[in-house]
Amino acid sequence: MKIWLCAILVLVGAIDALSASELPKHPLTFKHWKRVQIHNSQSDVVSKSSVIQKIYKKLNDQHLPKDVHDDLARSLKGHEKEQKTNLERLQFSKELTFADYFDVYLKQFSGNKEALQFIAQRLSKTSVAYLLEKSMDEEVAKPEQAEAAVKISENTSEDVEQSPK
Repeated sequence: MKIWLCAILVLVGAIDALSASELPKHPLTFKHWKRVQIHNSQSDVVSKSSVIQKIYKKLNDQHLPKDVHDDLARSLKGHEKEQKTNLERLQFSKELTFADYFDVYLKQFSGNKEALQFIAQRLSKTSVAYLLEKSMDEEVAKPEQAEAAVKISENTSEDVEQSPK
């Protein structure tokens, strides 16, 4: 569930900041990405709090017609439900890990060598170790791909050995 919420968190932030087809030239670092997620979540909470507060003020109006009062009360319930989701997103954004950053954010840059080189230059040794471990885990999880890579490697080695000098 955490990954699902992280994905939603990132997608909402990405939609706000970017069109679907464009990514920044240089990816955000983990710390910056996490700060952005927290900031966006906090902004959503503050914004929704303001809406809820305005509805409460309107509901306190003694001269409000019953049907308008009922509509506002229903609207208030919906906004409070959204606020609960916003608060959960805020909590999850505060708990984001490097694994979430890699799984949700960095994978968007797959195939973009310039972006990956940019982020690789800024990674700590611990982060590099994590990525290597994760990469190895994925290779173990997909043995047919690993076997195909070995066969390609073996064929390439044979071609090099047989090529004339």
